[in-house]
Formats: sequence, structure tokens, C-alpha cells
Amino acid sequence: MTPEQLLALEPGRELNRLVALKVMGYEQSRFQVGYVRKGAYATYPKHYSSDISAAWEVVERFPIVNLSRIEIFEGNYHHAVEIYADSETNEPSMVEAHTAPEAICKAALLAVMDKEE
Repeated sequence: MTPEQLLALEPGRELNRLVALKVMGYEQSRFQVGYVRKGAYATYPKHYSSDISAAWEVVERFPIVNLSRIEIFEGNYHHAVEIYADSETNEPSMVEAHTAPEAICKAALLAVMDKEE
């Protein structure tokens, strides 16, 4: 998936699934479409892209996936999130979105994608 395709995703099931797989350490369920699994249990991913408490779980996961810092800026009609990889020399992954959960999820995914390259 390209960064442009990722940024075009609306908050919802697919964005939540990508966060669960790429950031939160879940695996794709082989038995049920749309489900992820951790250990023996398959479940739908949490609402990371629309629920702020679930989005904060993504932020809490950053040390495990080697992301060092997050900055959140709140405006009247949008939120901006910058996520830095573990080196200060790296450019941040920055996303603007209508809600903080959406911005957190997309920025985290972009940062993880950058580290995979």
C-alpha cells in the first residue's frame, strides 16, 4: 500500500485492521476474513481510528515498534500528528485528519512503513 492510499482510507474496519497488523502486533486470521488474532483468539480489531482510548493504545505501543516521539496539534477543524522514528535525524511522519484517533493511526502506519523500507 502506498502512502497516498493509506492517507485516503476513511476511519473504519480496514484502517483498524492495518493498525492491528502493522503496529499492534496481531496476525491475520486465516479462518475469518477481517479478523486478526493474537495467540489462539481471533477477533475484530479495536476501533483504533475512531476511539481515542483505543488510539492511545497505539501511542503506548511506540517503544515496542521503535518509534520515539509523538506530537499532537489540535486545531479548530483538524488534528495534526507527527511521529518520529528512533533517530532525531529522521523526518517525522506527519498526518492531518479530522480527528485525533484517525491522525494517530495514519501517522503510526506511515512511520512503521518508513521503517520497513
